[in-house]
Amino acid sequence: MKKRISALLVIGAVIFACGPASAEPHKYALSMFHCNIQYVIGGLYGFVPLPGNYPYWEIGPDETEDMIIREGFEPILDLALAHPNWTLTVELQGMYIEAMAERHPDVLEKLKTLVDDGGVELVSFHYSDQLFIATPYDDWKHGLELNDQIFADHDLTLSGAVFCQEGQGAEGMATAMAEEGYSVMAWPVNLWEYQHGNFTSAPYYSFGDVKMVVASKDVNDPVNEVYTNWTFMNDGELMATGDWDPYFPWFFHYRPESVAEYEATVEALEADGYKISGITDYVNDLIDLDIEPTEPPRLLDGTWQPDSTDGVSRWLGHRGLWGQDERDNHVRTLNNMAHREILAAETAAEVAGLDRAEALNEAWRQLVIAETSDGSGINPYRGEVEFCVASSAEALRLARDVIDEAKATLGLDQVLINPAAQTVTSGTYTSPGAEMAEGPFKVQIKAKGRVVTQRWFKLQNDPETWRLEIAYSVGTNDKSREFFVTFPGWGEEILTTTALIDDQVISYPRADFSFDHFYLPGPIGLIGLGHNWWVVKDMATVHVAAYLTPQNRDIRFEDLTAPWSETITWVFYLRKGNEHQALQLADQVNVHPTLAR
Repeated sequence: MKKRISALLVIGAVIFACGPASAEPHKYALSMFHCNIQYVIGGLYGFVPLPGNYPYWEIGPDETEDMIIREGFEPILDLALAHPNWTLTVELQGMYIEAMAERHPDVLEKLKTLVDDGGVELVSFHYSDQLFIATPYDDWKHGLELNDQIFADHDLTLSGAVFCQEGQGAEGMATAMAEEGYSVMAWPVNLWEYQHGNFTSAPYYSFGDVKMVVASKDVNDPVNEVYTNWTFMNDGELMATGDWDPYFPWFFHYRPESVAEYEATVEALEADGYKISGITDYVNDLIDLDIEPTEPPRLLDGTWQPDSTDGVSRWLGHRGLWGQDERDNHVRTLNNMAHREILAAETAAEVAGLDRAEALNEAWRQLVIAETSDGSGINPYRGEVEFCVASSAEALRLARDVIDEAKATLGLDQVLINPAAQTVTSGTYTSPGAEMAEGPFKVQIKAKGRVVTQRWFKLQNDPETWRLEIAYSVGTNDKSREFFVTFPGWGEEILTTTALIDDQVISYPRADFSFDHFYLPGPIGLIGLGHNWWVVKDMATVHVAAYLTPQNRDIRFEDLTAPWSETITWVFYLRKGNEHQALQLADQVNVHPTLAR
């Protein structure tokens, strides 16, 4: 017995001295192939802003989509099929599925096989590549419902991961994700570092009621023995084409050597013990290992390449390479006009007892398409601008036809339609309050080569509410395209709403951020000035980004794309009150406004 006890003591001493047997490290190779059927919207007509005949560029939308599917997308699927033990993460929109189903069912079948067998983790959060961080929640929600139906119709199972066009990120997405059954946000590393500087990534993070990984930021965590290598996080079509995009169709071709190079990289990682994994599986593994998520810093709404695009400004007011044709404010205000008209049409149809679901669903679909990011950035050419304008116009036409029919059915000539109250009453538009000689404070306005006039209207005293109309004359020449409107600001908080949450003001301490400046998209037009003052841009007249800095408390709205040969009017509302009163104003102006028709 003593010998046995002695032996046990010796074994125990050895174990204590050597420590527990070391666990195998947890190594994952992750990817995000962002695939975009709207890479070139409406075809390449008008891409070359020069006189002459350029047959390589004169191709239509179907030809462009066919090229994207066959040259850029199908090779990704073929690679995954060749490696059945791999999982590649592929993000695309519902419109991509529609195009494949219509003209490339064999490619769609490959995708379905891979999704069913686990070779592709399929990601989708929108039907069209909407700039949803700059729209009310309803617009994204209608697109998502259409998206869900398309994936269900084709028996395609979506994963719990979320990544979006232009890497759009917003804290408000966490709530929408949880409500819709998504579980993991892939937040782009550049948007994080733009706000907070370089950092060492944790294996994963909490994100409201869901989880988050930092896309394209490798993890090197010896404490938890977790290591990741992001093998790809970019426009998916570029991997197979040697980084050529479909704007250059004679170069945009499947290049076997490009795929082979990527394949060799991933094979080497696999040989080194990395699991070629989907993002959702990776996070679920960490949860099973009882590794706790880390709390992330506060994150403002933005996109994945803020250094090169100056935040969201390239979509909301700043010019790109084809600046002479760009019309950011025109595109985005027309989006909001269509949003208002569709809501009014739904209300009018309901009150009149008309079943016009088919027409209204098509109006929503046209609006969702019109809100695609490429209509106003990064470098929209004439065809893309015109495509989005046309889609918004079609949404407006469909909605106004329904309104006219409802008016006729109700026997009313002039009506006030209130979507918030779901009422249609006889009435006409009334003037916006009493005009005043000046407003509650000075607003700085710059517009080179234009005559600018301001008109202030006091709408009510409790809460104190104002309307500011800024009218710009025709410009003197092409240099008269830049508008700057600056409102005074106060306080230590950035106050705005976040994408996909329209009924809550979010406060961000300025001291938490390290950026030099930032552009807020303002999805329902609301920005806090401090001292209980709020500004609401009327998004049917002005929908550009709001510029702010950590040092200066002022808020500036900028448009560098205004057509110089046109008169233009911007409208802002100002209110002194609490957060609830500010949200109420933004809702009345931009989300559920009463329309006179």
